[in-house]
Parts: sequence; structure tokens; C-alpha cells
Amino acid sequence: ETMTLMTDIDIPLNAVREQIKSAIHYVIQQERLATGERKIVAISEMLARQPGAGLASGYTLRPLFSYDKIKKIFTPARVLPERLTIFEQAGVVVQPDWFMN
Repeated sequence: ETMTLMTDIDIPLNAVREQIKSAIHYVIQQERLATGERKIVAISEMLARQPGAGLASGYTLRPLFSYDKIKKIFTPARVLPERLTIFEQAGVVVQPDWFMN
């Protein structure tokens, strides 16, 4: 957002946010652990803006998986992604139970 708004082109913030939301479906968060190791610690889905939401709504991320640093495993948030069809259209087999166990 910031880089786009710094240009000489006058683009409304709402339009910039809609462009970002249409381009980004998932956010993968990586973190450096105390051991110095880099680890993916969260996978979230960017949700579509709700009808009637104002500019202040920004972005809504819904967690799909989080990394348990003690058990050293990923735990699902027990929700199915809204955009599960993206994988199906690409020929990627995704089992819904991956998100529920």
C-alpha cells in the first residue's frame, strides 16, 4: 500500500487494497527461532472484504495452520479455506481432513 501511494499516480486507497486482495490468497509467515533456525510458523488465508466494509477494514487474515514450537508440529485451525478450489483447478489434490485433524 505504502509504495503504491507514494507514486505520482493518484490511486484511491480502496482500489489499492482491492488489487492486493485479488492478488494475494495466502500468507506464509516465517520466523527465526531462538536456535537461529528459520521456520514457517503460520499459514493464513486472506479473506475477501465483506460487502459494505469501509476503508478501515483493511485486510482480514484467517489462520489455517500454526506451528507449535514446543511440540514442533503444525496444528490446523480446523477451518476449510474459502479458496480451496484454486488448488483443485491447478490439479493439486487437497484433502479436506488436512485442515481438520
